[in-house]
Amino acid sequence: MYSKIQSSKIHRTSQLNVYNVKKQHYTSKSRLLPLLLLLLIFFQACNQKPHYRLSEVKTVLEKQLLCWNKGDLKGFMQGYLKDSSVRFITKKGVKTHWDDILSGYQKSYPTQEKMGCLTFYTDEIRWIDSTAGISLVIGRWQITKLHEPSQIIESSANKNNKIHANSIENTSNSENKTPSTTDTFSGQFSLIFAPTQEGPKIQIDHTW
Repeated sequence: MYSKIQSSKIHRTSQLNVYNVKKQHYTSKSRLLPLLLLLLIFFQACNQKPHYRLSEVKTVLEKQLLCWNKGDLKGFMQGYLKDSSVRFITKKGVKTHWDDILSGYQKSYPTQEKMGCLTFYTDEIRWIDSTAGISLVIGRWQITKLHEPSQIIESSANKNNKIHANSIENTSNSENKTPSTTDTFSGQFSLIFAPTQEGPKIQIDHTW
């Protein structure tokens, strides 16, 4: 009887030892798992590549120039993100739809002659967040087109007197002036580019 009791105690002790070993094993694994996850996240962050190269942003601007100077506004608009997040900001207000931006361009530049020749001068192209694919362009724009003669309107006081709109000159020197053959308009812009499956696209355009 005594030997049976001893054997039972030994068996229970053995089971307890096995349980403790397994418990320690699982405890060690549970402590190690968060560390492994942190190492994995760190490794992925260090090895994650940008969604595109900054040279691709420059390519988008070059394609826009080519389209504009061919009178192709729809081609020019392919540089913009075509979803609800796109924004076009000017002193006239904010446009929040791709189609509205295109319509605004078409209204302001109804013909290729009105569009003139566009030039971009990029002052800065850099990443805001390379892993998220967000980049920034700061630059200047310039449009040169053929000079448009001032419109002639009739004075209500005397219909026989012609007044040139927007033409104010010093009459004493007017005979020495020659009319300009071109008009030049210029301003500045900042562009935020976002990644798409087709490469970087303009998400926010602030032009003034």
